[in-house]
Amino acid sequence: MNETGTYKILIVGCGGIGSFLARELNRLILNGQITEKTEITLADFDIVELKNIKYQNFTTNDLNRNKAEKLGDKYLFDYIKTEIKTEKELEPYNFIVSCVDNVETRKLFLNDCSKTGKYFIDLRAEGRAIAIFTKTDTSNKEELLKTLTGDGKSHSCQLDYELEQGIIQNGNVITALIGSQLILNKLREEKNNERYMFYF
Repeated sequence: MNETGTYKILIVGCGGIGSFLARELNRLILNGQITEKTEITLADFDIVELKNIKYQNFTTNDLNRNKAEKLGDKYLFDYIKTEIKTEKELEPYNFIVSCVDNVETRKLFLNDCSKTGKYFIDLRAEGRAIAIFTKTDTSNKEELLKTLTGDGKSHSCQLDYELEQGIIQNGNVITALIGSQLILNKLREEKNNERYMFYF
């Protein structure tokens, strides 16, 4: 929270997790659970493609539109249509929610939040597996960085081999729903656990 008592939340990534998270946060605002003391901005440089429709919160009417812009217009959130690449771009925000699908961007968030003390929630899904990490009093940056494995490339929240078979899992939607509760917890000054991991 900043000196005015306002949370300025930046949600980065508006695909499989972020698109459903935006929907849930909008519902919570409409139900009076998130107040005007919380400002939400969506960020994504990607456009809606046909392959996204199966497992992201978009329809064919959204094709070729920027994801953050489309969701921002639909749910009345501010949005950024460019890729977040530097810590300077994170300066206006005191609460970072990562819904991205690549390791380097997650490293950027973890490094920035570790230095500045900003709160973060890192939402991840892969098929039926989910993993969520939050900032706590005992969060250790080095331990969190060790969870960022892989080849450094972007990966879908769905497993490639399952997509090839036409199988869609709900891990990304579940992660978004849990993420919305964790955001509520923080706004209500209730503690979140450091990590949540589950395979359905």
